This record gives sequence, structure tokens and C-alpha cells, in this order.
Amino acid sequence: MVYCGPPSRSCRQCRKRNIKCDKKKDSCGQCIRASLTCPGYHNPQDVTFRDETPKVLRKAFDLGFPLSLAYSVEDRAKQIFVARYVFGDSPPLDWVKPFYPSAGADLFFRHTFKAVSLAYLSNEVGSPAVQEKARTAYCTALSLTNKALHSQDTAKKDTVLLTVLLLDLFENLTRDETSAASATKHLDGALALIKFRGNKQFEDPVSMSMFTHLSTSLIPSYLSRGLPIPKSFLRLRHQASRFACTDDPSWRLSNLMIQLATLQTSSHDTPAKKTQALATAQYLDLEFLDISKAMPRPKTLEMMSTEELLSGKDIDSASRDLVTERSLRLVRRLLDEQLRKLNTQDET
Repeated sequence: MVYCGPPSRSCRQCRKRNIKCDKKKDSCGQCIRASLTCPGYHNPQDVTFRDETPKVLRKAFDLGFPLSLAYSVEDRAKQIFVARYVFGDSPPLDWVKPFYPSAGADLFFRHTFKAVSLAYLSNEVGSPAVQEKARTAYCTALSLTNKALHSQDTAKKDTVLLTVLLLDLFENLTRDETSAASATKHLDGALALIKFRGNKQFEDPVSMSMFTHLSTSLIPSYLSRGLPIPKSFLRLRHQASRFACTDDPSWRLSNLMIQLATLQTSSHDTPAKKTQALATAQYLDLEFLDISKAMPRPKTLEMMSTEELLSGKDIDSASRDLVTERSLRLVRRLLDEQLRKLNTQDET
């Protein structure tokens, strides 16, 4: 840890939006005007430390030193992965907390967690040796998970669904041209599991969080490939909406992406259908502008090109902001394509 001095006294929302905070008592004026919940302010007596672990590990690997005399590579990988994804600052997998480390009793979960942790560490330090360890653990995890799915009682366990979602995360961390198909299979597998578990699961906040996590991966996957969103997923989402905050910008963005996917895959072979499709696209365009204004977007990501965002270089892959920015860029690009296509058809 490196001492960085006292923290900023601005609220977190203003820091994320890169705007000046008026630091008013109870809630700052910027948050009130943007209809956002103000998270409050740091204690001015606190101090800030920056975690330099990945940078130190990268230097250690470059120099050929072992990661630690006390910990194995696997243990160190788990520590770093958990710190970033589960217990970090606004971690994307905070819903894993109830399972860690108690879920270690399931062998399929242990090997999956090991594979994902090593894959993350491999990305951080750029080590082929660690990547090879990750792929070995991944193959073992796949075999054990397939065996677990043969039992109906085991297949309904939260740890099985969690494991399949982590297998999808592994594919994202190690993605290349050959892994896209298998990544989609994990998403479809998670969808089948959620359907098998029934609607009562949505009453549980952790299960609801896992469904939300699946949504943020599945919807963009189908949308980017020009495929209709599976009807089974839409039915589950309808049931889940009873327990979700449907006014949340992230939920609204998901709804917009579903409507855009429907627009992409619909037939516009008559003048009436073309007119209706153009009106829908224009409505979605206005809705997108409203949603994007309500979602804080760090300047560092806004200034990046789409190619840089997709490559993930120089970006914290555990960042929720990165997932949001990629979804916003995807919707903007596909909406522009639809509007251009429909306007061209209208002119002809």
C-alpha cells in the first residue's frame, strides 16, 4: 500500500462525474439536481492508500522473482481477484460475498474460482505460465461442473449457478477468436439453470443479483450478433421485474437494448412497417440520450475510442464503469446504423 494523502472531500458521485461538488450538508446540490442519491462525504481525518500490488507483481515476474515466499501463485491470485472483484471499490461481484469462502466445500466451485483468479492474475502480470495454470484449472472445473449438473438437487444450488457465471467470466478474461462460442454456451447454460430454478428465486437478493449479472452479459451478446433475445429470458425478466428497481438507469438501458434487438430482427417489408420501425428507432434514440445523462461516465472512459474499450488495455477489467461504457457505445453504434438504414429506405 502507498500513502496518497487525505482523500477528496467531494462526494463519490461528483468525483465519478468529474464535476465540482458544493459539499452541502446531507446531500450535495449536484446530486439533487441530477436526481441521484448522494453517498455522502469522506471523513477529513481519514487517509488514502493506493494498492500497488499488480504493479509490484508485474515487476517481480519481469525480474524472475517468485510471487511470495509464504504464498503459492494460486493463493496470491485468489487474494488479488477477491480484492478487486468481490471486496473492492464498487466491485462487480459483490454478491459473491455470501459464498466466500464457505462455498469452498464444493469442489467444482473451488476449481472454477481458482481458474478465474489465475486468469485475472495472468492478465495483470502478463505471465504465460500463470495462464497455463489457469487453463488447466478451467478444464478440471468444466469436468466437475458437468458432473454436478447430472443431479437435479445439486443443479438447483446457488453455487452451481455462480460457478457457471464464473466460467463465463473466465472466457471474458481469456477471450480470443476461438473462445467466443464457448462463452456464449456458458451464458445459455446459466439461463437454462435460472429457468430450472423457478420464479421463487427472485425473492432472494443474491439470486436476483446473479440474474442481473447474467443480463448484463447476455443481452449485449445477442444484440451485438444481431440475434433476437431468447423468449425464455424475457419471461424470466418479466418475473424478476417485480423485485427489481425498474427506474434504475441500468435496468432502463437493458430494456432499451431488448427493444433495439427486437427492432433489428423485425421485418420492415411494407411501408407501414418501415414507418413504424423509424418511429421506434427515433423513440429509442431519445430514450438513450435520457438514460446516458442519468448514468455517471468517468471522463477517462468517455475519451477512449471504442477499439480501446473493447481491447481492455490500460483499463481495470473489474470496473463496473467499463461494462456500462461498453454497453452505451454498443447501443449508440447500433442505433445509428438502424436510423441510417431506415432513413435511407424511406428516401427510396
